[in-house]
Formats: sequence, C-alpha cells, structure tokens
Amino acid sequence: MLAWELVRTAQETEGYTVRLEALTKEVEEAMQAEVEPLLARAFSALDEGQGAQAELRARQVLQLWPENKGARTVLARLDAGRRTAEAGELWERLGQAEGCEERLDLLEKLLVRDGQNHERILELVEVEKNRKKEQAVQVRLDRLPTLVAEGAWPEVFDTVWWLRGQEKGESRFRQACSLSPYLSVLCDNRRLDKVSERGTRQLWLDFVKAAATVRAGRPEGCLEILEGGRHYFERYDQFREVYQPALAAEREKAREEIEALLLAASREETTLSQAHHFLNTIRRAAALFPAEESAGFLTAIEARIAELTPTPSEDELIRQYRYAARAGNPEKAARCRSHISDQAALDEFDVELAREFAIERSPVQLAWSDTLQVDLTSEPPLFWAGSSDRHIFFREADDAIVILHLERMTATRFSSPHFKDLYILDCIPPDDVFLLKDMKTHLTWWRAELSEEKSAFTACFDMREFSEVADDCAIAFFLSSERSTDYYALIRDIKDTRPAKVVRKRVGISASPISDSIKIGNLTEIVMRRLSWHPDKFIIGGKDHLKVCAKNLTSDYRVDMHPDDIWSIDFANRHLYYFDRAILKRTDLEFGETERFLESRCCFFFSENHRKLSLCPANSTLMVGVGPRCALYEFIGNRISAPFAVGRVVGTKPARKWYTHDYCLESRTLTLRDITADTFTILEWEDAVMPPENEEEDPDWHLKLHKQIYLGFKGGDQSEEPCEDAAAGEDTAPAV
Repeated sequence: MLAWELVRTAQETEGYTVRLEALTKEVEEAMQAEVEPLLARAFSALDEGQGAQAELRARQVLQLWPENKGARTVLARLDAGRRTAEAGELWERLGQAEGCEERLDLLEKLLVRDGQNHERILELVEVEKNRKKEQAVQVRLDRLPTLVAEGAWPEVFDTVWWLRGQEKGESRFRQACSLSPYLSVLCDNRRLDKVSERGTRQLWLDFVKAAATVRAGRPEGCLEILEGGRHYFERYDQFREVYQPALAAEREKAREEIEALLLAASREETTLSQAHHFLNTIRRAAALFPAEESAGFLTAIEARIAELTPTPSEDELIRQYRYAARAGNPEKAARCRSHISDQAALDEFDVELAREFAIERSPVQLAWSDTLQVDLTSEPPLFWAGSSDRHIFFREADDAIVILHLERMTATRFSSPHFKDLYILDCIPPDDVFLLKDMKTHLTWWRAELSEEKSAFTACFDMREFSEVADDCAIAFFLSSERSTDYYALIRDIKDTRPAKVVRKRVGISASPISDSIKIGNLTEIVMRRLSWHPDKFIIGGKDHLKVCAKNLTSDYRVDMHPDDIWSIDFANRHLYYFDRAILKRTDLEFGETERFLESRCCFFFSENHRKLSLCPANSTLMVGVGPRCALYEFIGNRISAPFAVGRVVGTKPARKWYTHDYCLESRTLTLRDITADTFTILEWEDAVMPPENEEEDPDWHLKLHKQIYLGFKGGDQSEEPCEDAAAGEDTAPAV
C-alpha cells in the first residue's frame, strides 16, 4: 500500500521525469496478489447471496487498494440489488396506497430508485396530479350547495370563479352556475372578460345584495347599485327580474318629487329663480323616464318659467329673437316672435338670416366605370375632404363642395361663401345633419342640413357660450341626434389647472345653464369619441381607462383602455377596432365578443404618428396617412402598399369599398370605379418590415422600416419629413 502511494505521488509531482510504468505495474501486481484472497471471498459471498459478507470483504479490499475495480464491482452489484429490492417494495406499497399524497410520495422515491421505468413513473405522477386536481374540484363542488344555502356569497363567488378557470372545467362551471339564479348571470358572460377578477367579484356581490333586497320587497335605493352592473348583466332574465322593480320604485319616487315641484312652481308666490332651481332638479329626476314622458315634465316646468319671466322691452325681444333664430332654437324664437309687434324688423331680419344661411344646391351626375384609369400619383380632380359611414365629401372650389351619398347612390353640389373656412367636425348621417367649425376664427360653429332635397345652414353660434370661465377652451364638439338645440362640448382649461370635462348645453337660450357634465377623475386632458346616434352614446376617457356614456353623460360602464387606442368604429356592423398589446383587435360595441388579428404587428408603428383615415373590413385593410401621402395596410397578412397621393383612393368611414374617381367640371359628372376586389393587384404590396431576431443579420432594417411606414419620407431630410400636423395622429376629416 505504501509503495503504491509513493508511486502515485511521484506520478503527480511536477518535473519528476523518471519513467514509472514498469514500477507501477510491478507494485499493482504485488497488491493484486495481496488482495486476491479477499476479493475471491467477496465474489463467492456475492454469488451465494451473502450480501453482508460480500460487502465486508469488498471494503477490506478497498482499504488495501482504494482503486481496485473488482471490489467496486461487488459494491455496485450490491447497491443495484438493494435498489431493485427497494423499488420492488415501493411498487408493492404503491399498489396498496389509495391517497394521492401517499402515491405521489412513493412515485417521487421511485423516480430515484427505478431508472428503468422512468417514463412510466412520470406518466403515473401526471395521472396522480390530475387525480388530485379532480378531487380538489370535487371537494369544492360538493361544498358549494351548502355555501349557497347559507348565503355565503363571497365564498360562493370565489369557488365558482375558480371552477371557471380550471382546465376542462366548463361543464362543472355550468353545473355550479345552475345552483342559484344569482350565479346564472356569470354563465356565458363574455362582457366580464374585460373586467378583472376583483372587479367582477364586486360587481356580482353588489348585484346579489341588491337583488336580495328587491326580492325582500325593499326595492328603494337599489337602482343605483344595479345600474353599476347593468351593462354586464342586462341580457339575463334574472337581472331584469330585479332591475325592473327597482326602476319602477325609483320612477314612482321621482314622479312624486316632480309632481310636488310642478305644484310648487305653479303657486303664485314662486319666483323665477326658484322655478329655474326646480327645472334643474326635475331634469335630473326625469332622466329615469322614457324620452316622451321626460319631455312632458320638462315642457311643463319650462312653460311655467316662461310665465314667470318678465316681458322684456320690444328691443330686448327682438335681440332675443335674433339670437335664438340664429342659434337654431326655433321654439325660443317663436315665443319671442309672438310678443313682437314690429313686423318690419322681423321681416328684415328673416330676409337677412335666410340670405346668410342659404346654400345653393345642384345635382351632380354620378357615373360608374370598370375601366376608369387608376392614377395614384397626380393630384386628384376633387380634394377629398373626409367621410362619414355613408357620405364621401369632396371640395370642388373654395366655396363649393360635392357630397356623394353611397346608400342613395346620389351626388350633390353645395355652394356657399362660408364653405371656404369650414371644417366638418361631426355629423348625424341618417339625418344628413353636419356640424362645421370656422377654422379662421376658431370660435364660430355652424350646423347644416345637406342632402339632395335640403340645403341650408340651420344654426350658427359662438363656442364661448360653452365656457364657464375665461380659461375654458372647447376642443371638440358633437351634435345631439335627439334635440337639434343640444350640443356636447369637450372643455379644457388652457392652463391645465382644472380637470377637463364634457358638457351638454342647449344653445339659443340666454344664460342657459350647463345641463349635464362629466369629468374623468382629475385628468386635465381627456378624449371624446362618438359611439352611436339615436340614441347618443360617447366614449370619454384618458390615461388608462375610458367610460361609455349615455346621452345625459352618465357612465354606463368603464373599460381599461385609452380612447386613442380605438382606431375605427363600424356603426353598421356594431364593431369597434382597437389597438391592444401590439396587435389590432375587433370587438362589438358592448366590448363582448373579441377577435384578434395576430399578424397586424405593424400597427404598432402606426399607433402614434399616422392619421388613421379609414378602415375597410371587406378586405381587411387600413388606410394610413402621413403628410400628402397615404398607403393601405393589410392587417391580416401584415402587408403594406406602395404610397399614393391623398384622395386617390377614397371610401366611407369605415369603408365598405375602396374607390378611385374622376370629375368633369364642365358637365359636373363624378365617375367612380370600385377597386375593392382589385386592391391587391392595382397597388404594389410588400411584406411589412419587422425587427429581426438578430440585428447583425440585417443591420439596416430600421432604415427600411422608416422608409416603408413613413411612405417614402427619408430620415434626416427635413424637406421630406412628415409635417407636425400630418403626423399628429388625427383621423378626423380634412377641411371642407
């Protein structure tokens, strides 16, 4: 042993050059001879099944010669035997075990001791884990009826919502929802997908609390709670069964309040100031009633206010008449006119107003051609001035516009000196009513009716009527589709010291109060979008959430999304396209069913610096613009077209089809060609450039991307960079 250690030391000593092969061999042969008797007895004991003796002799051999392979072989065979025996015992115990925890513990040990059956053991582990999950589900499911019976609703929700999230747990979730009418409003409720679990829990618990109170015969005070969840549960009978009694109770209460106020207003001692106060209270209470009944209440109190209002002088009446008539409030104008005796003054003003509001109308011949030459580069014959969901607006001259109505298949030319500086802000397409802003003064707003049968301005008013203080600035305006004298304005404090808000106000009434308003927390910058007309609904929000608001600016529900993420609203199909998590998505107007366009990754680059001019669901293309150029982007296949001049391809908003056009000024003929089906052959297309996984493979990818998405503008060349206004991301119509 000593000799062997010395030889090993010499072999490991650096610089020791004496050849030791022969000496090493001689020492090992001597050691082998010394341990041979012990090794032979170890193998013999091993063969006879005497494991303890075999292990003892093998370890004695290793004490004399630590690197003896024979002794290590004996120990390895003994260890393998023990492992096999232990594995056999574990398999036997596994066959007798019933509990998941015990079986999983045994299988974990088998993974260490039975390498030959590794795959089989892993499969059994997976089986036991699934069995354990199933047992956990069953335990909670078995306890659920007891929780429902006890009315332990928070724990009931936690259990049911946990079942909803289990893999292949749909049938059990439905089974759980059948245990109580309250739970049925959670089943197949896709609207809740946009709400966090915590938010859903609170909405449902509020509903259960209010529903139980209504069912107990105490509906008073429950409507406000139910309104909070109405958007999410209104399609379920179980919700309507408690909502209607709560609404009826609040209406009865409101009717009593309104009748008491009308009675108080009718008393002789009531002052004009008190009547105005009654009006504001009645307006809030009347919001609970259908439009016709609500209008009746308001008409009654307004008539009483008219009685209490002192009769002004003739000059003041004429002033009020002129103001109301010009602002487009015919009811107020008629009341003033009935008290004016100076017919000459009235006639003079009527002639003057008719002349100012006149819009000349003439038909434009509409022609269709399948062979119209497609010119994508030169300036179009008519300047495209925007679109509605059924109109396309063109400017023919400074004082003339052409409106193409694609549902009626008509085109009409309208002319007025006022058109030179006007810009379309909003419209009620079914009524052919338009709201226009004077871009020269930025203060004057015009309302107009423009169709093949009607053409006239119907109102003109100053936006400062909507300001409460000097620093207020109206940055967006919308029409009311239900009352021609009402408008919605987004008001912002130009110094950003007060929260922005949206207000609804009636024009044509001196010192008219703000009837309704809404703020989004303390945000000084908010965004407003129209969601529908008849009835009016709006999207109002900012930062990280928006609210869907009814005509009286009460919030129907909230969505965690910035309004600017909404790219297009398809009114006809009740779809909304929005940008979320680097792709374009489509949902219904209630944010229920959602479809994702997984290949629309290039939308990420359009989200801030491009005008989203229109979107065509028919061929899944989006028109984006930068400066004087446009391009189409296919959000199904992630392809982008070659750029073309603004107005060379036009459509409604959203576009049912894409068109190119020509216009003959002499014959006033507008020729259209439908290129929707030919879009992918008429235009040149290429795959949108995406950042490579390894930039070393394509170090210039960002230059290609910039050229592509900015439609040919070159980075660094100031003369070709998109202008600030064009890149601001506005998707409203150009000036008309």
